[in-house]
Amino acid sequence: SSIHMLLTDPPFGLPEIVDVGSHGDATYNAISSTNVSTEDTVMKVYEMLIPELYRVLVDGGHFYMFIGMGWYTNLSIMIRDAGFLMDDLPIIWWKRRTSMIGKDFHYMSAYEAIIFAQKPPRVRRLLKSIPNVIVDIPSMAPQIRAHPLQKPLELLKLLINNSSCVGETVLDCFAGSGATLVAARQIHRNVIG
Repeated sequence: SSIHMLLTDPPFGLPEIVDVGSHGDATYNAISSTNVSTEDTVMKVYEMLIPELYRVLVDGGHFYMFIGMGWYTNLSIMIRDAGFLMDDLPIIWWKRRTSMIGKDFHYMSAYEAIIFAQKPPRVRRLLKSIPNVIVDIPSMAPQIRAHPLQKPLELLKLLINNSSCVGETVLDCFAGSGATLVAARQIHRNVIG
């Protein structure tokens, strides 16, 4: 009960991503080495992680997790089973372009889903109004990203401002490029990555 807000983007654990892009492409290699595992391996991580996230979050604290839609059903069950109160629909980040260029048999997505949940009781309201479950913030240009799947600071700050106050602590347990840490520090939160 020492963390006021959780905001994280875990590895995919989807082997299908291996088939996207070109094997000689630097972006492909970076994504493959940092975000691909087997579904079974990632499932074991989630089984250990989600109860721990519940344990460390303050009562009423908010929890955001970027996910691939293929994980939505399994993660919804795990998050609810851990005790979280979860919205029925994910937040959709409309990023206006795909993160990768598809070169095979798959359609590429220009959006990402974000699970939103809260540790009971529901006592903490969202602090800023978002008129829609679809958040329209462009993704970062590839030339300025430290990681192929790095989230824009504007998006991260929006979520952090909605669910925490100045001086509170935000946890990103899959810190990746560190964008969540930078965003949180810029708006005067304590942050652990």
